[in-house]
Amino acid sequence: MEAELRPTMASEIVPPVRREFVLVELRDLKTVSGERVRVRCDRPDPTVVLEHFALPGAYPKAKAPPTSGERVRNVLRMIESAPALVHRWTAFAGEDGAEVRPAFHCDDAHAVAGSQPWAELSIGDKLTVVNAFMDLTGFGGAAEEDEFPAGE
Repeated sequence: MEAELRPTMASEIVPPVRREFVLVELRDLKTVSGERVRVRCDRPDPTVVLEHFALPGAYPKAKAPPTSGERVRNVLRMIESAPALVHRWTAFAGEDGAEVRPAFHCDDAHAVAGSQPWAELSIGDKLTVVNAFMDLTGFGGAAEEDEFPAGE
């Protein structure tokens, strides 16, 4: 006989663990010694993510899921929208112990000493950063980095 389904006891509920940042290792961007670059991605404001990204996965039942071409276009649109997040929520470690923020810049107005041009990152590395933001806000990763060859 099945147990009767009941609401959870309030005293048994624990708040969700919310990560405030994650260190991600990029596949293609390397240090002068040839190591993979690691960047700190902070948890962005989820409302900013919603404003800038067309989030995948919400398809009306009457509509078929996106084709592979539509999926690639959605991912590329997310990469194009990423500067709003990259400028606010990425950092490298600076030589003096201070943060280099933003880690990546998309224009001269956001460039600081030590930041790297976003345009020079491979698509795979850009996806790594975008997926970190998606995971930190609870929306999950948007695309698999392995769908794009290294150096693209």
